[in-house]
Amino acid sequence: MLRSRGIMRDLRRAWIPAAGVILLAFLGAGPASAASEDSIIVDPVGAAGAWTPGGAVTFMNGTSMALVAASESQMPVQLAVAGPCVLAGGRITAQSGAGSCTLTALTRPGNGYGGAANSYRILLAPGWQTAPLDAPASGSLNPGSRVRLGKPGLVTTAGQTVTWRVTKGRGSCEVVRTASGATRLLVRRGGSCNVRASAPAVEGQWNGYAVFRAYTIG
Repeated sequence: MLRSRGIMRDLRRAWIPAAGVILLAFLGAGPASAASEDSIIVDPVGAAGAWTPGGAVTFMNGTSMALVAASESQMPVQLAVAGPCVLAGGRITAQSGAGSCTLTALTRPGNGYGGAANSYRILLAPGWQTAPLDAPASGSLNPGSRVRLGKPGLVTTAGQTVTWRVTKGRGSCEVVRTASGATRLLVRRGGSCNVRASAPAVEGQWNGYAVFRAYTIG
C-alpha cells in the first residue's frame, strides 16, 4: 500500500508541469486574426475614373454606361440599383430625367476579407432628343433644286413631331410639305438659306430638339 501511494505521488509530479505547459501554450496562441476590410472599385467604361463611394454622378435621361466592378479580395462584386434606372448585363441606363437612382456594390466575406458594401447616387437630368433627318449637311445647293429634309411623320426619339422653317433667306428658299407628308426645301435663287428643325421639350424628361442647316445657293 505504501508503495502504491508513492507511485501516485510520482505520477502527479510528472503530470502537473506538463499540464502547465499545455495551458500556457494555449493561452499564448491568442485569438484568431480578424479579416481585412475589403475594397470595391466601380469604374464606368469610358469615364474619367472610378466612382467615389458615397459620391454622386449625373446621368441625362437615356444615358447608358457599362460598369466594371472589382474587389481587392477578388470576390465577385454584386451590383443592384434602386430608382428609375435599369441595370442589365453590367450596364446601367437612366430612364428618367428627374429624381435619382442608387447603385449598390456588394461583396461577401471570403479570401481572408470581410464583406463590403458601397453606394453611389445617380442624379438624373433631362436628356437630348434625336431624329433621323434627311437634310444634307450645310454647304452649297443649286438653284431650282428640291431637297428632302425629312420623311413623313418624322418624330424624335421622345415621340415629338419635328417641324421645319426657314430662319434666313426666305426669298431664296421655301420649306414645303408634299402630298405624302414629307418635308422638302425648294431652292429658288442665289443667296443664303438657313433652316431649322425643332421639336418641343418634354418637361422634366427631355430637352427641346433643334438642328440647323446653313446653305449657300449658287
